Amino acid sequence: MNGPKIIFVHQPKAAGTSLIEGFKATYGKEAIYHDMDNQIIWKKNWLTREMELFIQPYRKYKDRAKYTVIHGHFRREKYARAFPHAFYMTFYRHPVQQIISQYYYWLRSCNPSDTNPMRKWVFNTKPDITDFVNVFLSGYDIQKLKKMDPSLFSFVGITEQIDESFEMLKRNFPELLTDIKAQRINPDKIMGEDYKLSDHERKVIEDKMWQQIKLYEEAKKLFELQRARIF
Repeated sequence: MNGPKIIFVHQPKAAGTSLIEGFKATYGKEAIYHDMDNQIIWKKNWLTREMELFIQPYRKYKDRAKYTVIHGHFRREKYARAFPHAFYMTFYRHPVQQIISQYYYWLRSCNPSDTNPMRKWVFNTKPDITDFVNVFLSGYDIQKLKKMDPSLFSFVGITEQIDESFEMLKRNFPELLTDIKAQRINPDKIMGEDYKLSDHERKVIEDKMWQQIKLYEEAKKLFELQRARIF
């Protein structure tokens, strides 16, 4: 790879797994770094976690400089100082569909070694979707949305327009192999279709997530601007 380092901020349940497989197929597994720092610090107490999140953006990450792609569930700001000229990218998905996808995924599976209390609660108690959203968002740090401002990224993709997003991404990286089959088959719905909600459920969730939906709409606007420049 002759271009910039790629740093992929992988938002949960936003079709990132297939893209990661594309990176591996293109550049080789040895060139890909899966950042799992936050999964490790999640096992620490609250104060330790917050201190680590505060310190992360100031680290130099020299051990990761050799990798072509860094990906994982982390904030963009984490690597901004260490790799200021990297190609930062992420994919957005409609927040309502994204949180429902998270809900059903946690209903289906729970690793016994997983220390995430929310995931354990969902798997063990099987709450309905509105109860899940209420509990999940009760501990949500709304300041995280500012850190996911689409304008901070070199490229934003839209999960609902995955094929077009990949085509646009290939304009930046023509060598990228994106003809990768879906890595995770969802048993709860047909691929490409939305999860079904009652009118009441949709209203409750949309009212709770209006700020996330606003951010998604901003991402879509930037996506359209990107597309206009490319095509």
